[in-house]
Amino acid sequence: MFNKFQSITLLSVSLLSASITTAAHASNNPADNHSDLSVLLQDSLNGVLAAEAEQRYIIEFLDNTEETLLPTGSSRKTKKFNEAAARSAVAEVKGKALKVIHKHNIVVAKLTQKAMKALLKQGDIKRISIDHKRELMAQSTPYGYKMVEADRLVQSDTSAGKVCVIDTGINRGHSDLPDTNSGLTGNSNNTQVGNWYNDGHGHGTHVAGTISALDNNIGVVGVYPGVSLHVVKIFNDQGAWTYASDLIDAVEQCKQAGANVVNMSLGGSYSSAAERDAMQSFNNDGMLLVAAAGNAGTSAKSYPASYDAVISVAAVKADGNRASYSQYNNKVELAAPGTSVLSTYPVDRYATMSGTSMATPHVSGAAALLWSFYPQCSNAEIRQALTVTAADKGSTGRDNYYGYGIVKTKRAYDYLAYQSCAANNSSEPEPEPEPDEPTSGVTELVENLSLNKRGWIWKTWTIPANTQKIIFRTEGGSGDADLYVRFNKAPTLSNYDCRSVNGGNVEECIINAPATGKWVVGLRSHSSFNGVTLTYTNQ
Repeated sequence: MFNKFQSITLLSVSLLSASITTAAHASNNPADNHSDLSVLLQDSLNGVLAAEAEQRYIIEFLDNTEETLLPTGSSRKTKKFNEAAARSAVAEVKGKALKVIHKHNIVVAKLTQKAMKALLKQGDIKRISIDHKRELMAQSTPYGYKMVEADRLVQSDTSAGKVCVIDTGINRGHSDLPDTNSGLTGNSNNTQVGNWYNDGHGHGTHVAGTISALDNNIGVVGVYPGVSLHVVKIFNDQGAWTYASDLIDAVEQCKQAGANVVNMSLGGSYSSAAERDAMQSFNNDGMLLVAAAGNAGTSAKSYPASYDAVISVAAVKADGNRASYSQYNNKVELAAPGTSVLSTYPVDRYATMSGTSMATPHVSGAAALLWSFYPQCSNAEIRQALTVTAADKGSTGRDNYYGYGIVKTKRAYDYLAYQSCAANNSSEPEPEPEPDEPTSGVTELVENLSLNKRGWIWKTWTIPANTQKIIFRTEGGSGDADLYVRFNKAPTLSNYDCRSVNGGNVEECIINAPATGKWVVGLRSHSSFNGVTLTYTNQ
């Protein structure tokens, strides 16, 4: 965390970010208690250091005039760049020539400020300028974008959802973020924190970029590129802590702005009954609340993440393993990329940051992206889809380190294709063709099924009225596939009508007098499996 609590009797909230690395850092002003003399001495020292520091310069030389005697006795004057003389001039002021661009009369050299001024006094110098860096103007893909499967879904409707970012504000006008003409709104929680569209800290801008950085061929790309944002600035430009009551007010402002997902990359060590009840109220109103689990690397609980109404997010590294700083407890629900995450940063820059603060917007962005395709789903159904399809890590099923696992947006999208809330959505993926009216004695085979460890494959069959028995069997191949069957909805590890979890791939579920309608079969890879055959029989 950036800040500590001043008193254990105060309920306060701090940012949850472990570290930051940027390409450029702002210089610190002299402390207020410095004397005038110390300031002058420091300024003098800084001046000496600046004069002695080497900088890379482009030195442009004037042409040298050379006179050539012709056979006729006359002479001809020509202008010519004398490379040897130019190199010698640089050496005389103790500079280091790096390269020569002969056609342009240029010597590139490293010079101190003192050397540069001395060189300027020579008569054959046209101009000296700093050799500024140039960088590729191409968009890079943060590793988290692919880890949460955001690259496998394209949503062109950026107004199909709205994410509220409660943080340090945002760098409005950043070339890689939505602006006020494309869905960006905001407000300050109170007058003390400053304008919501100025982020003097950087945390909020970084979080916003992970959620919504534009897919525009520059910088980075967010989980839901360009999604509408509402920003509530609750921390000042120093990232100083705030109170639980301020957080309640901030979420209310998110609600009034029409946000359906709320990102809270923040937290504190003590719970509040008022805050808990308020979060539950927002959840009951249909909002999806997401918060950082904390960065202490212990089993301590952080709030609001540890309230039942809030999704608590742990952090993993690029290899998918838990980050050592990430807090672990029985309230952790999902995990997401949090270590060395590249995102937007003030002013129109990019930075790498680490913390559960960085993991949280991956989940918020994934939730908003998923919900944009299935707007008829409730917040509870979106939340369930994210948890049951998460890539299981650690102990089988939910555990204290990863929760249900790493969020996987495309898996959740596919899962909702089998849910009743997705039935009338024209944008949903179509399940595999189903038989119109299977009759008694029908047997169907689905062959050569394969899956990596701890994933899911779902298949559906429509069972007609008066069916006496249905049988689902798996066999063949290698590895270990478990069989789950459920009426009308996709089965999960904890919700099913029948399951078979023997070692290997020989599994069977028999349903007597099955209900008429859709039955969903789920194959879960206890370990990776290949070449498995699924058989459906209707009797």
